[in-house]
Amino acid sequence: MRFINVSEGKETGDLAINFDQIKYARHLGGRLDLYFEGGSDEKLTLRGDAANQVWKEIIKIR
Repeated sequence: MRFINVSEGKETGDLAINFDQIKYARHLGGRLDLYFEGGSDEKLTLRGDAANQVWKEIIKIR
């Protein structure tokens, strides 16, 4: 398993994202939508610096 810790602001706290569970990622205009495996229809949306940080890590490992 590969994880990244992302801080998305003081209100949200820290997020831990398992890259092995990402089925699809879409990055548009500073917004990142992550869709995960496992039968869940839910997605995670990140914006700003957190979105850019996670997107750079996805590009590195894929």
